[in-house]
Amino acid sequence: MTRIDPVTAAVIQGGLDTIALEMGHKLMRMSYSSIIRESEDFGAALTDATGRQLCECRLSTPLQSGPIPGYRAFLSDQGLPYDILVDVDGALLRVQVKSTRKPKNHDPRTRATPGYFFHLRRAGKGGRRRYPENAFDLYALVALDRQAIAYLPAVDCSNQTIALRVPGERYLQNGSMNREFQEASFRHALSRLGFEA
Repeated sequence: MTRIDPVTAAVIQGGLDTIALEMGHKLMRMSYSSIIRESEDFGAALTDATGRQLCECRLSTPLQSGPIPGYRAFLSDQGLPYDILVDVDGALLRVQVKSTRKPKNHDPRTRATPGYFFHLRRAGKGGRRRYPENAFDLYALVALDRQAIAYLPAVDCSNQTIALRVPGERYLQNGSMNREFQEASFRHALSRLGFEA
């Protein structure tokens, strides 16, 4: 192993710190979330291949400092049906990200409360294209107004459309909208796929 002198180490650390700071500035400027943009409540850090933290943005919330437990994620290329690949213990999971701006009530005559609706099988403007079977391992369903994400394994999503309950809304016990954001964590989805979370 090559030893690095203290001056070279300080120069490298300064470069890494600058990269992390620039990441934080870009995150703040490009964020839709007022929590990130105005209150600066976020974390941005560089890690090595094993997830050990090398440096963190000085603008980051101190509670988010330290080693970041997590998974490595990679954006997919254009033209692939999935949006993200997530490395979980050497296995690559294909994740399709779907988002909606706010809850809707598609049929007020039969439905008393709104919900977040996601069309899982259709793609493109107006849903003209269909995704191939077994194209994804996991769905990440994002409610933009709540900044909430529900992770659902594709094996649990046989319907074309998924509806999630709006947090805080009252629903009938026997209602058909039985999926909730709180019960759809990433760890729970991994355990449904056979991974130890």
